[in-house]
Amino acid sequence: MDFTINNPPFPESFISYGMMIYFACLLIGFIAIMDILTKNFKDKQDRLFWLVAVILTFGFAGIFYLFQRRKL
Repeated sequence: MDFTINNPPFPESFISYGMMIYFACLLIGFIAIMDILTKNFKDKQDRLFWLVAVILTFGFAGIFYLFQRRKL
């Protein structure tokens, strides 16, 4: 078996795509958090629910929130 440093087990493009997805989720989560903090909700518990959901799911709930925010 030849284990060399020059031959990684996965391609380098996999790392760059993963980083792009990571930063996209981070950006979407940040935008959703800023919108949650500045928007007037009908119910104060909705704000807390969305804030916790976006923080805990790392942006995936942020995507859902940004599509649903007009209905809130």
